[in-house]
Amino acid sequence: MVTIILSLNIVQKPKSIMFRCKIAQKIKSINARFAAIVKQRSNVNIVVNSLQMHEVVRNERRTFGELSLLGSVEVSKISTRDKEKDSIVSKLLEFNEGDKVLTVSIIGLGGSGKTTLAKHICHDDRIKTHFRATYWVHVSREFNMEKLIGKLFEAITGKKFDLHSQQHIIDVVSDKLRGERFLLVLDDAWHDSQHDWEQFMVYVYNGGSGSKILLTTRDKQVADAVKSRFLFNLAFLSEVDSWNLFQQSSGLVEKDMIAEFIQVGKEIVSKCGGVPLAVKTLAGILSEKKEIHTWRAIRGSNLWNVKDIEDRVFASLKLSYLHLQDHLKPCFTYCSIFPKGSVINKDTLIAQWITHGFINTSNGKRPEDTGSDYFDSLVKDKMVTTLPKNMTRNHTRRCIYLSLINCTEKVNWGLFKNIHAIHVSGGNPSFGKEIKKHRRVCSVILEDIIVSSFPLFILKFEYLGYLRIFETFQKLFQAARICRHFMLQIALLPESIGMLKKLRTLELWRAHDLKNLPQSIGDCRNLQSLHLSSCKRLSEIPNSIGKLEDLRSLVIIYNANLQHIPLESVGKLRNLRMIELECCGNIQDVPSSFAFQQLHTLKLSQSNITMLPQCITLMENLDYIDLGYCLRLEELPKGIVNLKRLEVLHLMGCDKLRCLPSGFGRLTRLKRLGLFVIGCGGDDARISELRNLGQISGDMVIMNIKHSKDADDAENTHLKQNSNIESLALSWGREVEEHTEDYCGN
Repeated sequence: MVTIILSLNIVQKPKSIMFRCKIAQKIKSINARFAAIVKQRSNVNIVVNSLQMHEVVRNERRTFGELSLLGSVEVSKISTRDKEKDSIVSKLLEFNEGDKVLTVSIIGLGGSGKTTLAKHICHDDRIKTHFRATYWVHVSREFNMEKLIGKLFEAITGKKFDLHSQQHIIDVVSDKLRGERFLLVLDDAWHDSQHDWEQFMVYVYNGGSGSKILLTTRDKQVADAVKSRFLFNLAFLSEVDSWNLFQQSSGLVEKDMIAEFIQVGKEIVSKCGGVPLAVKTLAGILSEKKEIHTWRAIRGSNLWNVKDIEDRVFASLKLSYLHLQDHLKPCFTYCSIFPKGSVINKDTLIAQWITHGFINTSNGKRPEDTGSDYFDSLVKDKMVTTLPKNMTRNHTRRCIYLSLINCTEKVNWGLFKNIHAIHVSGGNPSFGKEIKKHRRVCSVILEDIIVSSFPLFILKFEYLGYLRIFETFQKLFQAARICRHFMLQIALLPESIGMLKKLRTLELWRAHDLKNLPQSIGDCRNLQSLHLSSCKRLSEIPNSIGKLEDLRSLVIIYNANLQHIPLESVGKLRNLRMIELECCGNIQDVPSSFAFQQLHTLKLSQSNITMLPQCITLMENLDYIDLGYCLRLEELPKGIVNLKRLEVLHLMGCDKLRCLPSGFGRLTRLKRLGLFVIGCGGDDARISELRNLGQISGDMVIMNIKHSKDADDAENTHLKQNSNIESLALSWGREVEEHTEDYCGN
């Protein structure tokens, strides 16, 4: 259906004949335009009818906040949890006209499955039908009002909150929720101040009748603080359900197991106390252990000699850690620096493992490939939880980590011979002897802390490889091999940074006063990743960047005043695998020739480029190109159709793109496109080329429908068979003022 909205300004008393004449001409112009649109509508409908799409869905398409989190859930085979889910769903669906937003809370021990149950609830068809939108916010132990509102903003809009003012964030949240029937999940809440929660609830209580909040917490006092209407205490699993979960998580089937393995396995599961996380973690480890003596050793461990159920949970996690392969232990331990619920990019994590020397490089493989194998092993052992690829935001797989230190409320430091990572967030911390005596700490993160002076004991950590703080201390440059600073108030980096010969990763986030990088940056010959984000005053990148022969990742984003990037120097970097030059409006060109043949990812979105160089078509490893909202981009090189590995070519918002090249249908691996422009020339792509792009998913716009040869041409797209396309917009012409839209969905 084509919807046309005419906005008319009514003037009661025209003051002149000339004014009346102008109005008459405008009305005449509107009538002519209306007649043209009606004619175009009939032409568009011919094509729409030829596409054989399924029934048109509602425009009110549901958007799930933090889709990546909600997307990671296994099919439940636990009868107890299914009954609990049904009980909670029935309460969420209760509807009384005039009710304000009500809260339902799930209370349970850490690892008892609160978050997993909440995910299953969100995926229930009854919930999807009843609520117009579902938003997911991970609260965490630290309660910060601004950050919590910011997370809600991200869940609603899909945009980073730290790029917007607080007032803008509040206005958007209030506007989006006003009158809407939504389900808001507040996962892993710890804060029990009723006053603080009341302040937060002000922003969500304007939702429509029937809106609900689903909160997960370990503490009933937290549920009381948010004035929960219904409380559900999560029961421990029975031994039968625990054994079924063990089989599901390990991939083992009782009928195929030897009798002694069954007996010992059930005894181990019984020691887990009915806590799903403990069962699943041990299942992941035991699935790889084929010798019965290993199973016996885990069953007979002294770590089980505790009475408290929480200590039993921690014992199971400790045993899982002890039975990891030796080369995986430091990699997993390193993950403990990240707070529970953190989402970490896989490639970023592997780069940090390499920096710390955790990756074996004696096997002849690239360290990144070996690191990827390590990562996959941790996934298989159930030590980390992965998220599905979200091609719209990040091409690389991302993951949520459940670290040993963060899985339980209290930590028995005696269980650890060596602490490798420290993470402190908020407040006025006291660093006791238990921490200070551990000299092999590799990573320290200090966020939002109140200290009168720099904690000097950190400088004693001679193996320190990763340090993140909010303020800049020049002495730290001598200690850290990875430097990440947030919200820096510095105008320059010292020239002495070139002395950091082991520096592999340098990340500067929101260094608002930074104007340039020193030329000595080129002396950091081991630098493999350079990330500059939201440095508002940064105006140029030094030519010495061309000396960084090992550089593999160059990320320069949200730097609005950047005037100069030495393209010739960048073009010499043979080992580059990823280039991101996004949201830098002054960038108009890219290197006309590249030396790097290893390039996998090229992101140039929201830049002012008008065309891509032909040499791009020779990068046979390219699988991701983002040109979204390059408003001046007019054409793509014809040879781009030869990039056989290309999976993402994001063109959404490229309104001046005249056409796609003929042969575009050869890009059969393409999963994301966003925009398909039909040309009128013999060397331009026809709409029928969509037939070969059966993996395309997400939102899609097809422009220049008027250039379709006939209805058969459109019918041959076979869009009916593609159930991955979420929305389809058809535009008769190319220019914005020409097009009409018809939204369809599968």
